Amino acid sequence: MTMLADLTTSGASVAQVCHLLQNQQWQSADQVTTELLSGDVSQIACDRLCGLDRAWREASQERFGFSVQRDIWLNLGGQLAYAPNRQWEFAATYLKFSRRVGWLRQNWWRTKWLLPTQLTFSLQAPLGHLPTFCYQRGVDSADAFFWRLTICGAMPP
Repeated sequence: MTMLADLTTSGASVAQVCHLLQNQQWQSADQVTTELLSGDVSQIACDRLCGLDRAWREASQERFGFSVQRDIWLNLGGQLAYAPNRQWEFAATYLKFSRRVGWLRQNWWRTKWLLPTQLTFSLQAPLGHLPTFCYQRGVDSADAFFWRLTICGAMPP
């Protein structure tokens, strides 16, 4: 993988995620990724965010990563800026997004969020399933997170 040589500005923590991803330790890489992104979404360092996105995309042959998730979000009609007068539309998009990436299952009579232990930590997971940062942070941060990703310059896959 080319990421390890390019991480002089991103710090050892992103390198740790790269190492875990190289060894297909998806669940551990997901946990470290979430730890690295703790705090206010608008304050996440761009080099860290873009480095993590690139590492996930490269390790998964473009199946996983934040920009993969952002593209799914936008294709489902998601917005990058929350508008209070559109909260129900936003929530509906988040549910569609969560179903698409496999965090939410629905049968004809109910909708069920997967438990963290039920998530799929392999390349057989649905497109955009990992990392699970937006799953863990919930509906309140998806638009702000994808907006931050766009501001930071993470390119679509």
